[in-house]
Amino acid sequence: MARPEGYHLARAAAASPAGPADRYGAPMAAETALGRKKRALVVLERLDAHMPGAKIELDYRSPLELLVAVMLSAQCTDKRVNLVTPALFARYPTAGDYAAARAEELEPFIASCGLFRNKARNLKAAGQALVDRHRSEVPVRRADLEALPGVGRKTAGVVSMHLGGDPAFPV
Repeated sequence: MARPEGYHLARAAAASPAGPADRYGAPMAAETALGRKKRALVVLERLDAHMPGAKIELDYRSPLELLVAVMLSAQCTDKRVNLVTPALFARYPTAGDYAAARAEELEPFIASCGLFRNKARNLKAAGQALVDRHRSEVPVRRADLEALPGVGRKTAGVVSMHLGGDPAFPV
Protein backbone atom coordinates (compact mmCIF):
# COMPACT_ATOMS: atom_id res chain seq x y z
CA MET A 1 0.00 0.00 0.00
CA ALA A 2 1.40 3.37 -0.99
CA ARG A 3 1.90 5.84 1.81
CA PRO A 4 1.03 9.53 1.28
CA GLU A 5 3.91 11.95 0.87
CA GLY A 6 5.25 13.01 4.24
CA TYR A 7 3.75 10.00 6.02
CA HIS A 8 6.88 9.15 7.96
CA LEU A 9 7.38 12.76 8.99
CA ALA A 10 3.78 12.95 10.22
CA ARG A 11 4.21 9.74 12.23
CA ALA A 12 7.38 11.07 13.83
CA ALA A 13 5.77 14.42 14.66
CA ALA A 14 2.66 12.78 16.11
CA ALA A 15 4.85 10.68 18.36
CA SER A 16 6.94 13.64 19.40
CA PRO A 17 6.81 14.85 23.00
CA ALA A 18 6.34 18.40 21.69
CA GLY A 19 2.57 17.84 21.56
CA PRO A 20 -0.21 16.82 19.19
CA ALA A 21 0.23 17.11 15.45
CA ASP A 22 -2.17 17.00 12.53
CA ARG A 23 -1.96 14.24 9.94
CA TYR A 24 0.82 16.09 8.10
CA GLY A 25 2.95 16.65 11.18
CA ALA A 26 2.08 20.29 11.74
CA PRO A 27 1.77 21.21 15.42
CA MET A 28 -1.77 21.54 16.78
CA ALA A 29 -3.09 23.04 19.97
CA ALA A 30 -4.47 20.48 22.40
CA GLU A 31 -8.26 20.45 22.43
CA THR A 32 -9.87 21.41 25.72
CA ALA A 33 -12.72 19.47 27.32
CA LEU A 34 -15.05 22.37 26.52
CA GLY A 35 -13.85 22.36 22.91
CA ARG A 36 -14.53 18.62 22.60
CA LYS A 37 -17.98 19.07 24.10
CA LYS A 38 -18.82 21.90 21.66
CA ARG A 39 -17.54 19.86 18.71
CA ALA A 40 -19.57 16.83 19.83
CA LEU A 41 -22.73 18.93 20.05
CA VAL A 42 -22.15 20.26 16.51
CA VAL A 43 -21.73 16.69 15.23
CA LEU A 44 -24.90 15.55 17.04
CA GLU A 45 -26.87 18.50 15.61
CA ARG A 46 -25.67 17.68 12.09
CA LEU A 47 -26.58 14.02 12.50
CA ASP A 48 -29.99 14.95 13.88
CA ALA A 49 -30.58 17.27 10.91
CA HIS A 50 -29.71 14.50 8.41
CA MET A 51 -31.47 11.67 10.30
CA PRO A 52 -34.31 13.26 12.29
CA GLY A 53 -36.19 9.99 12.88
CA ALA A 54 -33.21 8.00 14.15
CA LYS A 55 -33.91 6.11 17.35
CA ILE A 56 -32.51 3.23 19.30
CA GLU A 57 -33.73 -0.14 18.03
CA LEU A 58 -33.98 -1.68 21.49
CA ASP A 59 -37.46 -1.90 23.03
CA TYR A 60 -37.73 -0.49 26.56
CA ARG A 61 -40.25 1.32 28.78
CA SER A 62 -38.11 2.45 31.70
CA PRO A 63 -34.53 3.51 32.43
CA LEU A 64 -33.86 0.10 34.03
CA GLU A 65 -35.14 -1.73 30.95
CA LEU A 66 -32.93 0.46 28.75
CA LEU A 67 -29.88 -0.30 30.88
CA VAL A 68 -30.55 -4.04 30.85
CA ALA A 69 -31.25 -4.10 27.10
CA VAL A 70 -28.05 -2.20 26.28
CA MET A 71 -26.03 -4.47 28.59
CA LEU A 72 -27.44 -7.50 26.76
CA SER A 73 -26.77 -6.01 23.32
CA ALA A 74 -22.99 -6.49 23.58
CA GLN A 75 -22.01 -9.29 21.17
CA CYS A 76 -25.70 -9.73 20.29
CA THR A 77 -28.10 -8.20 17.80
CA ASP A 78 -30.75 -5.72 18.87
CA LYS A 79 -33.32 -8.00 17.24
CA ARG A 80 -32.25 -10.91 19.49
CA VAL A 81 -32.29 -8.68 22.57
CA ASN A 82 -35.84 -7.57 21.71
CA LEU A 83 -36.88 -11.24 21.53
CA VAL A 84 -35.55 -12.15 24.98
CA THR A 85 -36.30 -9.03 27.00
CA PRO A 86 -40.13 -9.15 27.27
CA ALA A 87 -40.05 -12.28 29.45
CA LEU A 88 -37.02 -11.01 31.38
CA PHE A 89 -38.63 -7.62 32.06
CA ALA A 90 -41.89 -9.26 33.14
CA ARG A 91 -40.10 -11.52 35.65
CA TYR A 92 -37.58 -8.90 36.89
CA PRO A 93 -39.23 -5.45 36.84
CA THR A 94 -37.01 -3.74 39.45
CA ALA A 95 -33.32 -3.41 40.30
CA GLY A 96 -34.07 -5.23 43.54
CA ASP A 97 -35.43 -8.19 41.57
CA TYR A 98 -32.14 -8.49 39.67
CA ALA A 99 -30.19 -8.13 42.92
CA ALA A 100 -32.24 -10.85 44.63
CA ALA A 101 -31.99 -13.29 41.72
CA ARG A 102 -29.27 -15.87 41.39
CA ALA A 103 -27.29 -15.61 38.17
CA GLU A 104 -28.39 -19.15 37.31
CA GLU A 105 -32.02 -17.98 37.45
CA LEU A 106 -31.32 -15.19 34.94
CA GLU A 107 -29.41 -17.39 32.49
CA PRO A 108 -32.38 -19.18 30.86
CA PHE A 109 -33.95 -15.83 29.96
CA ILE A 110 -30.83 -14.60 28.15
CA ALA A 111 -29.21 -17.87 27.01
CA SER A 112 -29.63 -17.01 23.33
CA CYS A 113 -27.56 -13.84 23.80
CA GLY A 114 -23.81 -14.20 23.57
CA LEU A 115 -21.77 -14.41 26.77
CA PHE A 116 -24.96 -15.04 28.75
CA ARG A 117 -23.26 -16.34 31.91
CA ASN A 118 -21.16 -13.20 32.30
CA LYS A 119 -24.17 -11.05 31.45
CA ALA A 120 -26.30 -12.83 34.08
CA ARG A 121 -23.64 -12.20 36.74
CA ASN A 122 -23.36 -8.56 35.66
CA LEU A 123 -27.13 -8.03 35.68
CA LYS A 124 -27.31 -9.32 39.24
CA ALA A 125 -24.32 -7.22 40.36
CA ALA A 126 -25.60 -4.10 38.59
CA GLY A 127 -29.01 -4.57 40.23
CA GLN A 128 -27.29 -4.82 43.62
CA ALA A 129 -25.22 -1.69 42.92
CA LEU A 130 -28.34 0.23 41.89
CA VAL A 131 -30.05 -0.78 45.14
CA ASP A 132 -27.01 -0.03 47.31
CA ARG A 133 -25.72 3.17 45.73
CA HIS A 134 -28.57 4.73 43.75
CA ARG A 135 -31.78 3.93 45.66
CA SER A 136 -32.74 1.47 42.88
CA GLU A 137 -32.74 4.26 40.28
CA VAL A 138 -30.65 4.20 37.10
CA PRO A 139 -28.24 7.16 37.18
CA VAL A 140 -28.04 9.41 34.14
CA ARG A 141 -24.46 10.60 34.55
CA ARG A 142 -22.05 8.65 32.41
CA ALA A 143 -19.45 8.35 35.19
CA ASP A 144 -22.05 6.87 37.57
CA LEU A 145 -23.17 4.40 34.91
CA GLU A 146 -19.59 3.34 34.16
CA ALA A 147 -19.14 2.50 37.84
CA LEU A 148 -21.86 -0.17 37.60
CA PRO A 149 -20.73 -3.79 37.09
CA GLY A 150 -20.92 -4.84 33.44
CA VAL A 151 -21.30 -1.28 32.15
CA GLY A 152 -18.48 0.01 29.99
CA ARG A 153 -17.98 3.32 28.22
CA LYS A 154 -20.18 2.48 25.24
CA THR A 155 -23.09 1.15 27.32
CA ALA A 156 -22.83 4.14 29.66
CA GLY A 157 -22.81 6.53 26.70
CA VAL A 158 -25.86 4.97 25.06
CA VAL A 159 -27.86 4.90 28.29
CA SER A 160 -26.83 8.40 29.38
CA MET A 161 -27.62 9.86 25.97
CA HIS A 162 -31.10 8.31 25.87
CA LEU A 163 -31.93 9.31 29.45
CA GLY A 164 -31.01 12.94 28.85
CA GLY A 165 -27.73 12.77 30.74
CA ASP A 166 -24.28 13.64 29.47
CA PRO A 167 -23.99 14.20 25.71
CA ALA A 168 -22.30 11.19 24.18
CA PHE A 169 -21.42 9.75 20.81
CA PRO A 170 -20.92 6.03 21.44
CA VAL A 171 -19.63 3.96 18.53
